[in-house]
Amino acid sequence: MASRSGGAKPDWYADPMGRHQYRYWDGASWTDHVADAGEQSVDALSARRTITGKELPEVLIAALQDADVEVQKSAARALGGRGGAAAVEPLLACLESEDVNLRTYAMQALVETEAAEAALVAALGAPEYHPPDAKLDALTDAVRFGLLKGSSRCNRILRLAFKQSWMSPKSLALLGLLMENGDPVGLQLSMAVNADDRAAVERILASF
Repeated sequence: MASRSGGAKPDWYADPMGRHQYRYWDGASWTDHVADAGEQSVDALSARRTITGKELPEVLIAALQDADVEVQKSAARALGGRGGAAAVEPLLACLESEDVNLRTYAMQALVETEAAEAALVAALGAPEYHPPDAKLDALTDAVRFGLLKGSSRCNRILRLAFKQSWMSPKSLALLGLLMENGDPVGLQLSMAVNADDRAAVERILASF
């Protein structure tokens, strides 16, 4: 039997949840039907209440919509850099959650997912700024909680978002976060902004 379902025909495959030997794939999604040592039984996918981090990316992505916010948070934490493009929209949706920790973990996972860079820059760099800004607040928390502290990808996203929002009030918030995250470019930009040296700012922005 195959171990994964990607593009597979309906059949029994290794249980991606890790709870049984096999789980039945109906050609479109995993079902509740499982088997162990030749004995079939039913184990609802929705019964899952813990995430080990070893699940397949598609299982983690599906768990982002679980009714249990704790499952969502565990899935978001486990998805960083693993879900690829398929995880971007579901993780972005988590940034609208009322749970601050889910938003923070989703932001961490997005920053660690290369395919999410363009979407993050577009969302964070939008000039319109009406605090509280859930996305910017989630990134701020991820940096301050040490989840993204010093991350080069985080700094790249912040630089590009600052460049996109330059000359808007939001750019100052992004600049502050860039400095807080330890990017030396943040200090250069801050000095140029404080000196009202727009030409210097433009030169720095042109370098990335």
